[in-house]
Amino acid sequence: MGNDAQLNPSVYPAGFTSAVMGIASTSDLDTQSSFTNYGNAIVFVAAPGEAIITTYPFASYAAGWGTSFSAPFVSGGASLLVNKQPNIIHSAAATAIAHADVVGPNLGNGRLNLVLALGSLTQPTSSSDFAISATPSTLSITAGQSASYSASVTPVGGFKGIVTLTCGGAPALTTCSISPTQVTLDGINPAIASITLTNHRAFFIPTRRATAICAPATSGEIPRKVPRLSFRLRNALETRSYSTQAHSPDRRRCPAARATVHFVRR
Repeated sequence: MGNDAQLNPSVYPAGFTSAVMGIASTSDLDTQSSFTNYGNAIVFVAAPGEAIITTYPFASYAAGWGTSFSAPFVSGGASLLVNKQPNIIHSAAATAIAHADVVGPNLGNGRLNLVLALGSLTQPTSSSDFAISATPSTLSITAGQSASYSASVTPVGGFKGIVTLTCGGAPALTTCSISPTQVTLDGINPAIASITLTNHRAFFIPTRRATAICAPATSGEIPRKVPRLSFRLRNALETRSYSTQAHSPDRRRCPAARATVHFVRR
């Protein structure tokens, strides 16, 4: 802004009022500094600019006066706005900073008030940093098969950061894998992850039932019919063919009798 005590001077870059904020200086008494340039045509806001403690050559500190000490207060305030709302744009930040305290007729919107500026920001409608949606929203998986869908992670309120994805609540005998397991949100664009569910449950039933005849072990013994062989397997992952040794009703082993039962996936 300058320290020439002039009204609406032609000074730059503060003169680019459509893109730059002109910052005037105020005293510790909350009044316009005697040295500051001023005028509503060039001043956007004012900030303290007298006796500001700052670093100084030879590893020391000193007090400084001038609008050059006022401008950093506004820059720091803008950083706080970005910290609170990462996706804030320039015009919204300017509107927030314009919530200032009027301390004189020629200091633009007034003296910087960070409480008012930060409090003027619109709060996100959700308390979450991000939202997750799935495509498709519902999915049917055939027993023993796999199915995949996409998960979209969208930042809320300009959230930026890393989100770690894990599986939970999968049905029994179902495994889940995610790729990638971490996504980085940039505050604007959604990130996509692929999720695959594999169901390990399968039911097998015999394609036929077998009847075996138990041959007599000794001459004169009556042959006996073995009950039908019936099998049901759970949680097997492939079709198999099984051979079983038949037994007579009295549990006597019949060495010569074997029955093969074939199973298919249903």
